[in-house]
Amino acid sequence: DQFNYSLTATLAPPTWPGDPEPNRDTSEAIVVTLDQPFTGTIGYYAAGQGTDEHDWYRFELPEAGLLTVRVQKSGEEVRFYLRDGIDASNIANISIADADTLKSLIYYLQAGTYFIEVDRILSELADYQVILSLAPASWGDDPEPNDEYDRADTIALGEPVSGTIGYYRNEIGEDGYDWYFLPIDQSGLLMVIMEKAGEELRLNFRNAERSRLTNLDLGDAAKKDTLYVLVDSGGYYLEIDRILSEVADYQFVTDFLLPPTAAFSYTQTANSILFGNTSDGAEAYHWDFGDGQESEATAPLHVYAQPGVFQACLTAVNLAGEDRYCSFIEVQGLVSVYPNTVGNAGTATLTVYGGGLRTGSTISVLQNGNVLTQTGDTHLLPP
Repeated sequence: DQFNYSLTATLAPPTWPGDPEPNRDTSEAIVVTLDQPFTGTIGYYAAGQGTDEHDWYRFELPEAGLLTVRVQKSGEEVRFYLRDGIDASNIANISIADADTLKSLIYYLQAGTYFIEVDRILSELADYQVILSLAPASWGDDPEPNDEYDRADTIALGEPVSGTIGYYRNEIGEDGYDWYFLPIDQSGLLMVIMEKAGEELRLNFRNAERSRLTNLDLGDAAKKDTLYVLVDSGGYYLEIDRILSEVADYQFVTDFLLPPTAAFSYTQTANSILFGNTSDGAEAYHWDFGDGQESEATAPLHVYAQPGVFQACLTAVNLAGEDRYCSFIEVQGLVSVYPNTVGNAGTATLTVYGGGLRTGSTISVLQNGNVLTQTGDTHLLPP
């Protein structure tokens, strides 16, 4: 039999421009950049090469952040892999079904090299366009490697520190811990002022033997909090720990408060004492005047009701502790004489009580303003 026929070839171009082959494995991966769309086809036949099963792309992240892989596709089902740029291990992937045209893969990554692999599913074919975008971490990169105590970064008091937790790092995987070592050369109150963006995290405060002394949890809603801990001189670890599979950025700074130093001076006018407070670093004060009277004033005026020698003490207080300073204050004058009556004849021995008496002081006995007797051989009795 004979037949007459005619052939007409038509071409429906891909939705997006052609595929930049060869890019079928990691060695041929096409370099792409952030915020610049790239396009391709998967499952198409190439003369002399066969069906295109895989497309590979390589990109660099200059800093840590949240990567968004935004994919548009036309055609059948296709899968997109985000892979480690060193060992090509799978980090995350998305499949875009036949009916879907737009989908995004979102992942937290540290700075480094990464791959995008486009993979056909079964015998499917599709066109696609991809855009990579990065939302940088709130406070910059994480100073890796510091995920073990023996790799802890040494920091100084007052030094700002920032990092990320839960981000993926090349060849290591998701960063579960960050360690810092803080040497302290004196006793006092340590304050760790911490701020975070993202999900829940925990700050563990550990001694040199890595035993946990206390911790601070910042929940999803918490943005900033402070850890307070009294410390002696020595070395301490600050461990940042993700909770469950949480991801967060953080920054913190340490501050230090020394215990106060109590001190005072005073000005005396007879039995009236004006105290001058020369303490350092105190937030509150407590005075004990030694006569049963007390005060919380900063620099009080106190009047002693009786002569005598009094031990006045000042306790200065702040959050780091307290300090006490005492000084003796002498108020001159007689308090009493014993006995207070004697006979009209004979010898009387008088014991005089008062303030300002010294060995060798002169004591006079007066009658109607006239000196009856006096002595310069006065002896102080033990209290």
